[in-house]
Amino acid sequence: VGRRFYDTNVQIDIVSEREEFDITHVVFELKFENTAYVQQATTDKDSNELDLAVDCYIFFELFPFHMVISESLEIVSAGDSLTQLFPNIVGELIRDIFNLVR
Repeated sequence: VGRRFYDTNVQIDIVSEREEFDITHVVFELKFENTAYVQQATTDKDSNELDLAVDCYIFFELFPFHMVISESLEIVSAGDSLTQLFPNIVGELIRDIFNLVR
């Protein structure tokens, strides 16, 4: 997909894999050149305009696994399906709930 649609080579490695009940958890590591994205993200962050075409409540309803994270990495909103899995997730720091690996 990366090569075909974005002219970008992507290396995908399986970091870990485990079975838990009837669910398979797989962690992938994606390696690709993303300096253009980092430059664009920096430019976008400097902009004060909010160009959302969809109301946030509609977005939240459409994506029950959504998560909104503050600049201090606090989870400030989570979708219904996510809060069923983690009832007290809102207000927690993301690093206390998930393992973040770059």
